[in-house]
Amino acid sequence: RSDLTQFEHLQPTMAADGQWKIDHRFREPGTYWAFADFTGSDGVAHVMTFERFVGDEETPKALWGTENLLTAKTFAGVFGQTKIVIVPTVTDKEVTLAYAAVDTKDVPVPLEAYMGGKGYSVLIGEDGSYLRLTPVDANTPTFRFAKPKPGKYKLFTEVKTRGEVVQVVSELEI
Repeated sequence: RSDLTQFEHLQPTMAADGQWKIDHRFREPGTYWAFADFTGSDGVAHVMTFERFVGDEETPKALWGTENLLTAKTFAGVFGQTKIVIVPTVTDKEVTLAYAAVDTKDVPVPLEAYMGGKGYSVLIGEDGSYLRLTPVDANTPTFRFAKPKPGKYKLFTEVKTRGEVVQVVSELEI
């Protein structure tokens, strides 16, 4: 949703006529942003953004919580017996996010391969800016990216552990 209260990572399929399609049902009315990110035949990454209103009447939601990941210094999302921990490091020019999974006794739980690495993250700004983050390498759950312009952002991260994909949502304010 454009209020950043929801994010779903969907993979399109190519129809017989060559068009990419997604069959999706929206959970509730609202204004939604859709981002199509792809690499063209020229090897250059592209992002196309679409906005669509769904339903009859939108219910306003709180956009931001109270804790900024960059000032909190750590974030933990708990999913059953697994806790996903994010530790940020910020310099004048870049942001690095290191991820780990632990069980209820803080014993490390391995992250499994997912989306070509040990996780998948997107950073979406309150202004609709979008950045797909790529792990530093396929075996390390660490993401490094250029520090974005000042503003508020939601970080949506999906990791796979114990055979299940979980989504962690956190906030950044630059």
